[in-house]
This record gives sequence, structure tokens and C-alpha cells, in this order.
Amino acid sequence: MKKLKRNLSILIVIIILALTACAGRQPADQPNASDAVGSSEQQAETPPAAYPVTVTDVKGRSVTIEKKPESIVSLTPSNTETLFALGLGDKIVGVDEYSNYPEQANAIKKVGDFNGPNIELITQLKPDLVVAGGYIQDEAIKKLEDIKIQVVSSEAAGLEELYQTIDVLGEATGTQQQAKQLVEKLKSNMKAIADKTTSLDKPKVYFNVDINGFFTAGKGTFISELIAMAGGTNVADDSEGYAQYSVEKIVEKNPDIIITTEHAGSPEDIKNIEALKSVNAVKNDKIYSLDADIVNRLGPRVDQALEQLARVIHPEIFE
Repeated sequence: MKKLKRNLSILIVIIILALTACAGRQPADQPNASDAVGSSEQQAETPPAAYPVTVTDVKGRSVTIEKKPESIVSLTPSNTETLFALGLGDKIVGVDEYSNYPEQANAIKKVGDFNGPNIELITQLKPDLVVAGGYIQDEAIKKLEDIKIQVVSSEAAGLEELYQTIDVLGEATGTQQQAKQLVEKLKSNMKAIADKTTSLDKPKVYFNVDINGFFTAGKGTFISELIAMAGGTNVADDSEGYAQYSVEKIVEKNPDIIITTEHAGSPEDIKNIEALKSVNAVKNDKIYSLDADIVNRLGPRVDQALEQLARVIHPEIFE
């Protein structure tokens, strides 16, 4: 039952992310070559990895990589971003339909959506390594393993699992130094923000995952972790995972701030819900729409997600 609930929770976020991708909106900030942790100069400084190498992925699977991957398929947007951040963009030969960052990802062969990777297309690309999501892609993982394609699962529910995933991908691809630097950079950037909010008031925050059904991010989600680091209190921490709330519950919790994303429901949509007009966030016009591609993806831009949240929860720390 727990596994089923976890699958549903992840699927909800993926659907929202898919809607964002389908809208064709381009990310505002594109990295240049000097921004990438895995630049060619850094790769040159990294000692060559010894293969074969055996890694343990986030699902606890032991995977032996026979040789350094020269062709990689990514089946989730966050994986794609991580691989680019490790300097492996030129090794990626296939991505899922929703991988749209960085800009170069849009030109890579698409191999199906998150919930239905096209095994035939993936096979035709003859990848040395496929980086998959988690439980929702279990069937695809099994099919790929059956035809002897190496697969590493990188589903991460929280920040610690994200750091573990980056380390695993670094080990699997011979980019351990870049992975270490990326994790250190993320931790440093996020600590710098969290340290500024520690002693501040903790306004009550409601995060809208989808206005249709009032889905939100509860306890155990990385979004809840980020809200706390940004100096807020997640009113939905009485629920586990990505949960369905109710208008009555939101009114009862009376959040000071409501955070949403474009395709989850606009601030205007939320303001127009009659039952929410008594909520502090609505009365005080504190409903904010953030970039879904950043705040809904647990990947190498998670520090940017934290900054976006902190800028609406505690804008004074940026003055």
C-alpha cells in the first residue's frame, strides 16, 4: 500500500511537470559553458575511472557498468539536467519528452514520456547506460534489463537522496569529481539561504501542486523540506507525500502565503475561489506563481528552487 501511495504521489508531480513542458515555455536562465560543474577543463583533471564499476542506485539495486558510458539515455527531466550538470551533455543520445533544460536537451532524440518510455526507440539508440526514474518506470527498467541494457534508477524523494543520486551517477559515468563539486555547490548555496532564515518568523505556507482536487506537497516531500529551509511552515505537513487536501482544510490552516505554478492554477484562479476569500494569503494578496520547471524538479537546480521560495517567504533577506 505504501508503494502504491508513493507511485501516485510521484505521478501527480510528473503530470504537472508534463503540462509545463507541453506549454513550450523556455526556461528563463540558460547556463553557459563556464556555469557547468562538469566542464571539459574539470573533466580533464578527473582521473580516469576503472571499469567495470558496480554502483548501488537509490532503489538499492546493484548495477555493474562494464565500460565508461559513451552513449546515455535519460528518462526523466531531472536526470537530464543532472547529466548536463556533470558535463555529459555530449554523451546523451535520448531523453524523455519533457526534458527541456538546458536548451540543448530540446534537440536530443525523444524516447517517450515519463510514464511510457519507448523501449524500441531506446534499443535502436544502443545506449551504454539508461538513467531511469523510480517505481513508475519499474516495468520499463525490467524490459531494458531483459535485453541486457544497463539501467541505473535515480528516483529521489528528498535532498539526501538527490545527493546520493548525483554521487551514483558520477560513479557510473566516471565523473566522480564533478559530482562531488556539484553536491558541495548545492549544499553551500542552500545553507547560505537557510542560515539567513533560521531566526526569522515562520509564516504558514500552502503549496499548490494542482488546483483540480487541491493536491499539495506534504511531509516527506522535498518541497516541504525547501519551505522549511526558506523560513516557512508547511501547513500540509500533517499529510504524507503529495496529498489531496480540501478547501475546508486550507481555510482551517489559514496560510499566510500560497505558492503555485502556472499550470497548477494561477493566483487569479485561487483568488476566485469563493471559499478561500477569508484566508490570509488571499486577503493580503500573498499568492505567488513560481517556475514549475525549477520548483517541481528535484535536480541540480534545487538551490534555485530554494531561492525562489525564499524570495516570496522572506524577501527581506535579499534586500
